Amino acid sequence: MSDFETRLTPVFTEQYGADREVAERAAANVAAFRESHAEDLTTEAFLETLDEADSYDGFAHRFDLAIESIGAE
Repeated sequence: MSDFETRLTPVFTEQYGADREVAERAAANVAAFRESHAEDLTTEAFLETLDEADSYDGFAHRFDLAIESIGAE
């Protein structure tokens, strides 16, 4: 697990209520997205985007919306 993933995983579980397995998979997905499409993406920037994706309460939908938002930039 990368440092990027290590910083995201506990936030996903503690702040957004994702279970550990989902949080780890989501963090790995963000890290892969970052590596292939957005090398300058920081954990802070992703978490801000995730926080702004407040159209949904559930973590999975918020996460998807955040990834879509970053991908559209």
